Amino acid sequence: ESTIQLRVRQGDRTVTQKHVTVAADRAGQFGEAKTTFTLAPGGYVIEAYAESAVDGRVAFLDDHAITVS
Repeated sequence: ESTIQLRVRQGDRTVTQKHVTVAADRAGQFGEAKTTFTLAPGGYVIEAYAESAVDGRVAFLDDHAITVS
């Protein structure tokens, strides 16, 4: 089971966050997952990342800016 964290930010504020399990053959492999968020119109940054098993820090961060109209 491979789990990633998803966080939606607007400026410095976290709007929502959740974790999803990705479909991967083995832990550490890339996989796919689908989820939905309901967001008001505006600009956001969606972040996907793993948490370090050693100290809980954010690792492998991937972020993308989006606009909801």
